[in-house]
Amino acid sequence: MLQIINKTIEYGLYFLVFLLPVQTRWIIKPEASEYLTISLYGTDILLIGLLILFIVSLFLKQRITNQELRIKNYEFKNLNS
Repeated sequence: MLQIINKTIEYGLYFLVFLLPVQTRWIIKPEASEYLTISLYGTDILLIGLLILFIVSLFLKQRITNQELRIKNYEFKNLNS
């Protein structure tokens, strides 16, 4: 699971760099002036998604590390008994 998330983040970053020159945007609220138009860029959506995946991967790595420490600690206690 963690390897899939890491590969998705890696390829997502490559895709983000590839999409930077395109700058496609979704216009949420059009206005008369370009400065008043509310829009969301596709690269922003991709970046937010990648950040969420990165946070999830950090959480999973921490969870796996804590489980490994509990197992090692349990084994150490059993050896000393």
